Amino acid sequence: IDMQMAAIAVASGQPEQAVLLADRAIPVVQRAENSALLATILLIKAQALEMMGRTAEADRLRLDSRAHARYGFGSDAQVRAREREIAALGLRGTRG
Repeated sequence: IDMQMAAIAVASGQPEQAVLLADRAIPVVQRAENSALLATILLIKAQALEMMGRTAEADRLRLDSRAHARYGFGSDAQVRAREREIAALGLRGTRG
């Protein structure tokens, strides 16, 4: 649920809230060993960080999420598609 709420926070222009939700969810998802979910929450957090002007940190987090994304989503095309979906959430959040 925190991942979904973080995505909504990004889409509604509340990146600080998205980071808080992501930080709360990440340890739980790591313990569950769900690579696709972990990659998604890391990408959402990265998008929120970028919205906050923390671009270098966002870029590092995106890079860190790639191994999980490849394992969880399979192909590089699926990874890129997921990255685009999450980036689009950030675009909605900046129009507010």
